[in-house]
Amino acid sequence: SFSRGLRPLSSELWRLNPMVLSNWVVAPSQVGDLPESEIAGRVGVNVPEGVKAGDALRFPDDKGKLRVAVVPHGFEPGQTFHVIVQEEGVSQALNVMVPAVNGKVPESVRIEGVDGQLRQANVPLGLVPGDFFSAIVPIPQGCPQAPMGEPLTGDELQCWLNEASNFRMNSDFEVQGMKDVAKHDLMGVMNAMKVASEGKMTIQALGDKIILSRIMDNLDVPQMALLLAVQDPGEVRQQVELFVDNHLLQQDAPDVILKPTHLSNGEGVAFQQRITPDLRDATVEFIELHVQKFLAKRASEFESLALQSLSPGFIAQAKYQSSVAFGLPLELRVTALWGRVRVGVWWWGDLAPQRNAWVVRRPHTPGEFSDLDDWEALHEHDGENPGFEAALSLFQMHMPKMVATTEHMANAVGAPFLRADFFVGNVEFGVRLNEVAYGSGVEYRRRDGGVHYNDAAAIAQILQEGTEVCHSRLPAEVFLKRLGLHGEAYGEASVQPLPIPQRVPLPPGALRAEKDHHSAQAVPPDQCETPLHHHHNPTEDDFAALSPRRALSCVGGGWLLDALPGCLATRLGSLEEGWQSKWCGTELRRIVSVRVGLPSTGGETEAG
Repeated sequence: SFSRGLRPLSSELWRLNPMVLSNWVVAPSQVGDLPESEIAGRVGVNVPEGVKAGDALRFPDDKGKLRVAVVPHGFEPGQTFHVIVQEEGVSQALNVMVPAVNGKVPESVRIEGVDGQLRQANVPLGLVPGDFFSAIVPIPQGCPQAPMGEPLTGDELQCWLNEASNFRMNSDFEVQGMKDVAKHDLMGVMNAMKVASEGKMTIQALGDKIILSRIMDNLDVPQMALLLAVQDPGEVRQQVELFVDNHLLQQDAPDVILKPTHLSNGEGVAFQQRITPDLRDATVEFIELHVQKFLAKRASEFESLALQSLSPGFIAQAKYQSSVAFGLPLELRVTALWGRVRVGVWWWGDLAPQRNAWVVRRPHTPGEFSDLDDWEALHEHDGENPGFEAALSLFQMHMPKMVATTEHMANAVGAPFLRADFFVGNVEFGVRLNEVAYGSGVEYRRRDGGVHYNDAAAIAQILQEGTEVCHSRLPAEVFLKRLGLHGEAYGEASVQPLPIPQRVPLPPGALRAEKDHHSAQAVPPDQCETPLHHHHNPTEDDFAALSPRRALSCVGGGWLLDALPGCLATRLGSLEEGWQSKWCGTELRRIVSVRVGLPSTGGETEAG
């Protein structure tokens, strides 16, 4: 999963600067298609509508069992890519670019699989820096399934119903079809929310990253400042020139993330570093073309009606870099129901399931919510990973402030369901809001009696039964005016800065824009990897086999479902379109043959 990079000379930069972790050389790589060859277990997978390159999808094997595969770079709906299916699991080709180290080709490199694990691959003889070879890597087969938890009863349920009965709901969040949804069916509830979102101005405003940013400014919620915000195609050139001159040419310019405001699942997200004056015009042209390309795109038909109706836009923000170096910022998705947070989720999805973690509420007094409640971390990671432990520690440490801030936002907009995603782990920025979502497709967990249970039924129950007892429902404009948003409809919406006395005050325990000295202890990338002896070694003949997850939770299915983390995109920077033209067919055949146990065309090559 690669973001489109914006550095005109990125491939040359990679030849000079491969990533080095301790004594390891990590080569740039991305998921590709298997070469044409007679390979045992080679099957074709069709890319369905609504799925893009880098997404995971589920497909049935010849026995009807659902498997997980990753759509390779360059593949679009209607095209077919190929994978290796065996009883134990699924494997795919990883296209690896040969780096140069001190002007020479290394004998072996480390490659990062889609699960974030580093593996070793020997570089075939005869290749030069910039060439490609293919290594076969296992594809994790989903998040281990947890049994569905029982519905809530007694005080455990009543405390949530009390919150619902006292909640002031924004009428934009009324779901007319809620009564038709089966009891305790969270996916059904989310689908009903999706259908009911059409024309709802508050939901549209939360989905529009430019409007959302201005609303959060009026709520005093710490977030990453907008360095670029453009919606009019006719103003792109001028705005991009100002952005480049003011933010990319400065000596202390931060790394920057650019992203569309109207698309989801990471589509159109790109990374840009500081540039020198001689690259100014080329960079302006490159960014302008990128922005114009995605301003012309609309959300897919599989997204919510509210998201499909958003005005196209593009923003740029300073890149948030966590001190715990997983390659992505540490991000916790905090979910509030009826104005009270139930859980925070560190979500790696189906492709790095060992890292999924949940921070769940443990009431100090049973049947009541309070600031004294504890927050317990649940996970199924059984390896030795200092980075993983450090991340959980930071999440738990900052959870009370993220909770207070999320509850502040949920009550301010009147949303019975609200998910707020926070970046954690940067000393300079502290904890910052990344985005807000109405609806979520991640898996939820809770623990009862030492056993992990799927919490979806309980969350659906809280929303369904809460709807029946929530009688305070106010027009959307009552909430929106207090947020500084004006206009009769979304297309006319504008947000005016509010004077401090007119703002909804932050609660005492909420986040403030301040440094986080707890994040000063950096954890380098090589300590964010679980040693390979805790997982199947891909240089052996067996494959990693993980329990399949239910089909309705697959990644890449639309509005409710979240894309896999783009670990490689952030860690390895940008890749040029021309990379894929540098195939070495003989070497590809040789490496694939060794991996799957077929006769090799040459006896000198080994690969993971």
